[in-house]
Amino acid sequence: GNPDKYLVSFYSKDINEIGFWNEHWKKRVRYMEEHGIPWQFDGAWQRNVYERKIVLFGQIAGDVSGKKILEPGAGCGIVSLVQSSRGAEVHLVEMSDAALQYLGMVRDYLGIKERAHIVKADMFKLPYNNDTFDITWNSGVIEHYDIASQALKEMIRVTKHEGQIIVAVPNLLSPELLYNAMKNGRGTE
Repeated sequence: GNPDKYLVSFYSKDINEIGFWNEHWKKRVRYMEEHGIPWQFDGAWQRNVYERKIVLFGQIAGDVSGKKILEPGAGCGIVSLVQSSRGAEVHLVEMSDAALQYLGMVRDYLGIKERAHIVKADMFKLPYNNDTFDITWNSGVIEHYDIASQALKEMIRVTKHEGQIIVAVPNLLSPELLYNAMKNGRGTE
């Protein structure tokens, strides 16, 4: 099927969603090539945001050793990759070729060699069996789609009955979002 038929950005109904994300992640790839460090780690503000996400994920998910984690719409995948270093098997799903490239670069930067699978797939039609994952999660993803409920249904389908589903969306009044909006004239992207 054509995955583009599911993709609608809240930025504009007229843009190609995969093209939009490819351009976004190409900037991160170039940054990594030029600076040798993921953008998310290069600067106190970015580092603080991701460190807090890692801590919060740990508080919610608990001990992840031996668990299978899925992150559809993984983006940079840093939080999940850290869980891999803590003994989890992680699956990072993205549609954008540039995001997939960046995920590989971040994985290599972090020295993650095992238990981290990068998969090109449609988050609305995940290529996994029912009841596969202990934890399925994403952050800053589903608010971009008019059909978020379809993504949630897929997340529920692939998560074990006793598993956890974690979905985080931006708080429109958060200091980070307000700062970024003032600085760049838009949201967290």
